[in-house]
Amino acid sequence: MQNEIIYSLKPEFIKLIINKQKNHEFRNVKPKTWPTRIWFYVTSPECKLMYIAEVGEVIAQPDQILIEGIGNFEFNEGFKFANFAYPIKHLYQIKKPIELKELKQKAQKTQFNLYGRRLLQWFW
Repeated sequence: MQNEIIYSLKPEFIKLIINKQKNHEFRNVKPKTWPTRIWFYVTSPECKLMYIAEVGEVIAQPDQILIEGIGNFEFNEGFKFANFAYPIKHLYQIKKPIELKELKQKAQKTQFNLYGRRLLQWFW
């Protein structure tokens, strides 16, 4: 099974990914396993699990990424509060987004950095 993780993301950042202006997701914490997919929970006002991104091999500081893309220069220069960059290869919109209420019922948590294996079992 692929390694998957759920991250929350503000609506303005998911829009940048959709428009291909942002081509990496930046995080400061190293996950237990390197994911091949990131499930994006979009925060208020959406409050839904709405997108799945296929990601490439994670780049850790001080390694460099391509300069094109919002946040890439800052990551390379060490100005970003992030040690890891996930290259976004493809972004898919979930046909029937999963609402916060349903996620809370299933996960019994409000922090959305859960590992996707359990999520897949719940919904598929």
